Amino acid sequence: MASSSSSPLPPPRKGESPRLQPVQEEDLPDGPSKVHALRGHVAGLLQEDADLAAWCSDACLKRYLRARQGNVARAASMLENTLLWRQECRPWEKPCALCLENPLALNMRLVGFDASGRAVIYTCFGQAHDRFKSTEAADHLTHCLEQTALMMEARASFLPDEETAEQWVWVIDFYGFALRDNHPQTGLLTAALLNHYPERMGCCVLYGAPGLFSGLWAVVKPLLDPVTTQKIRFSESFEGFGLGDEMTEWLQKEAAVVRRDRPARGTLSPTATPRRRAAARARASPPGVAGASTRGRPGTAPRPSPRRPPPPPAPPERAR
Repeated sequence: MASSSSSPLPPPRKGESPRLQPVQEEDLPDGPSKVHALRGHVAGLLQEDADLAAWCSDACLKRYLRARQGNVARAASMLENTLLWRQECRPWEKPCALCLENPLALNMRLVGFDASGRAVIYTCFGQAHDRFKSTEAADHLTHCLEQTALMMEARASFLPDEETAEQWVWVIDFYGFALRDNHPQTGLLTAALLNHYPERMGCCVLYGAPGLFSGLWAVVKPLLDPVTTQKIRFSESFEGFGLGDEMTEWLQKEAAVVRRDRPARGTLSPTATPRRRAAARARASPPGVAGASTRGRPGTAPRPSPRRPPPPPAPPERAR
């Protein structure tokens, strides 16, 4: 006898609105049968590596299915690429080498959770002292995403009654962004890395992105999944992203502190001493540059203005 859930609903009576058929679990893009089928596609890799098997939970498989709109074959191809990458690189075991040498080398870090339980990751170009090495920066990004995922899973297990989420919010503060940051290799590595974390990005806020970033964005955008691209927002504010009052206030204060303590190149803090201002003017006007002013530069005498050569002597008069 067929169950009542699978039998069709009776037609609506006269004057009633049409009745919606209940959605069956098998019709979902991440239904149980599709999860089972996807696990079967990668069973060989999971049997070879216990760490991969522990990482590949049902929740993980569902994220890959949702990323490929329930297409098991496409989800299996995507998952297999990630498993091979994790098997080779062991990202959960790889620390950031630059941060071990200098904790201020790079800046991306988990700063808390928003009102919806999403993890919030914050990074600012002006706070990273050694950010121009593309490979090391990608290693730092990998380490941060791995630690964030572990923190989210731990939070969900320890706080079952609170609202938790599988996604994170990445806030990128472009203060201090320079020409050297506009490196295509950095964009390529970042795009390739994000493909190993499908359905994790809830929102990416590009705060104060300058026009200089447009070149790098033109390289990165075609490499991202279209769904991921729709989650990337350019903004001049931290409001309007569902972060909640507490997280929004923290981000506003952090951005203000960065701009107060670390002025961008060519600018000075309002509390800068006269000596620092004089030194900044000297750096901004190096000797030997046409049009550079030497006024106020310690130990530098004014350059004499160029003189015109004297006129040639007049020829002697001929004797008459």
